[in-house]
Amino acid sequence: MKILGVDFSLGYHSRAASDFTYGINLNISHYKNEVTDLISEFQSGDTSFRGGAITRTSVGQPLSYFYGRRVVGIFASESEVSGAADQGFASPADGVGRFQYADVDNNGVINDEDRTIIGSPHPDFTYGLNLTAGYKGFDMSAFFSGSQGNDIYNYQKVFTDFPLFFDGNRSTRVLDSFTPDNPNASLPALSATIRNSETKSKFIFCRGWFLL
Repeated sequence: MKILGVDFSLGYHSRAASDFTYGINLNISHYKNEVTDLISEFQSGDTSFRGGAITRTSVGQPLSYFYGRRVVGIFASESEVSGAADQGFASPADGVGRFQYADVDNNGVINDEDRTIIGSPHPDFTYGLNLTAGYKGFDMSAFFSGSQGNDIYNYQKVFTDFPLFFDGNRSTRVLDSFTPDNPNASLPALSATIRNSETKSKFIFCRGWFLL
């Protein structure tokens, strides 16, 4: 494992009056890591996790990157299904309204070999802010920390956006599911069961900033 990083901190403390003091401390950290050697070529994450392993570790990549199928759209017609790589639908009609996945190995068939890097749990940087103040015999402090730019697996979406349990409660996001009148939807067509490995795709991941 090769890890490179840098930490930066800045602090200021002052006495505004004879009985009042205050301080501000800021720190920012950044790191990169790369796996340089493994006993086997790949190591997968927890396979007992509902839906299977969602991370993989391989030489030349960061530790435990997210691994799955990359969504390139939602099939809007039978002709789109017929013209794309075979995703195992019984008929083109069965593929309408389902996620279309990238054919990563360009062999015309979508299978587990088309899984690829779809995110990283490692942030671009982390940060912290510490505020302190004191007056006579009293003092107070507040501490904030967060990370920026990392991906997370939004496990709630498995339950709220997809039919993991047929009678389970759903998010209002399912109102933007695919229908012939809503071809540019953000979610595939409503169904009684999870189809086409949709909970193992990039769609389940979120990227942004997180305040702890």
